[in-house]
Amino acid sequence: MSHLILFWFLMNLVRINKYISQTGFCSRRKAEEYILNGDVFVNGICVKDLSTQIDLDKDKVKIGGKILKLEEKLYYILFYKPKYVVTTLSDPQKRETVSKFFKKFSVRLYPVGRLDYESEGALLMTNDGDFANKLMHPSFEKVKTYSVTVDKKLSEVELKNFSDGVLVDDKLTSKSFIKFDKKISNKFQYIVKIHEGRNRQIRKMFAFFNSNVVELKRIAIASIELGTLKAGEYRYLTKEEINSLLSEN
Repeated sequence: MSHLILFWFLMNLVRINKYISQTGFCSRRKAEEYILNGDVFVNGICVKDLSTQIDLDKDKVKIGGKILKLEEKLYYILFYKPKYVVTTLSDPQKRETVSKFFKKFSVRLYPVGRLDYESEGALLMTNDGDFANKLMHPSFEKVKTYSVTVDKKLSEVELKNFSDGVLVDDKLTSKSFIKFDKKISNKFQYIVKIHEGRNRQIRKMFAFFNSNVVELKRIAIASIELGTLKAGEYRYLTKEEINSLLSEN
């Protein structure tokens, strides 16, 4: 009987950084920063030890005076971010943010990665900090596919240089995929695939060749395609899609 009690006791313990991320407050890595900075309190006592274990039944964890609670349900959502919407939960410039589209949820959903203000398309939303942190980690970057419309067609040489890597902010981009798709009036549309996530990277890559991006739409994240979703709409990921995101390289 004592072994059974010990088993259930151990099952009820969670490492503090994991607990914080599971509440949806932030990622596990960010939780470690809060802990080391002395911002985390367990039962009123400041905790700086990353190995601290939390008893799910008894312990109360606070950050900035806020009591953290485990979310009863985790959400994994594919969202079609419209243009001119900020990929944050709040904006000092009072611009529209992605949080506007998820007000009916009782939990805080936050974006996985970013998609710049002028761009539109596929964006993942979740309240699972571990899931978000894993997908955003540099060693786990996913290939993202974009439909890009520009005002100047690239030559074959420029296409080769584009895919091999160009200087963006004094740093060479990783190899990428680019293919001419079609001409629309006096504009040119390309399909671009990259696995990096630098700020406004694709716009800067085309600008390197004096080609200005007119429209930029992310149409897929790894194998998860935007499909028939319209701007402002979202759908829940299937278990298979969630597993594929966590397993694909």
